[in-house]
Amino acid sequence: MNTALASGIFVYWFSLTGIFFNAASGALKARSKRFDVFGGAVLAFVTALGGGTLRDVLINTPVVWLQDLNYLYVIVAAAGVVRLLQRDYRLIRVLFIWIDAAGLGLFTSVGLEKGLRFGIHPVYCVLLGVITATFGGVIRDVLCNEEPVLFKPGELYATACVVGGIAYLLTEHLTHMQLSMPVCVLVTMGVRLFSMKTNLSLPQA
Repeated sequence: MNTALASGIFVYWFSLTGIFFNAASGALKARSKRFDVFGGAVLAFVTALGGGTLRDVLINTPVVWLQDLNYLYVIVAAAGVVRLLQRDYRLIRVLFIWIDAAGLGLFTSVGLEKGLRFGIHPVYCVLLGVITATFGGVIRDVLCNEEPVLFKPGELYATACVVGGIAYLLTEHLTHMQLSMPVCVLVTMGVRLFSMKTNLSLPQA
């Protein structure tokens, strides 16, 4: 298998994994809000695909999920797994925190990588990673009539994506190996979870 093909498969599976985690975070949010099955499916769908859709529109490329039914299958699977959970809302909250952080890291890396593949400047690629990772969550929170977590004080959300994106670029520059995406995921998750545990935030405007 040539390097380009192997890299493409690696990114594809990273993307599907990100879809699963973000869809699960949307379904978990719906579960905590006591939405019905349809409401949960809608929330899972927009959380998983909102950021990637905006990214593809911005770089003027076909919206990726419209070309591949596997994205829909993964969303249905994630919603189904969440549906099987018992009504232990403490467990649901803990799962939501970890799954949302994982989805944030995965989508940051996928969005950034796609921007680089289209020849966009690395600085803007970091922004594309942020958009891919956060926009679905913004839609999710708005539909739930909540303040988007992107704007909440005491938590680093988009900032975690930026730090993860910088880690991606540094790793790619230093190693020239397929380590940049896993490093981005781990750094983004680490910053996000650490900020939630310590109430770390940026200074107010």
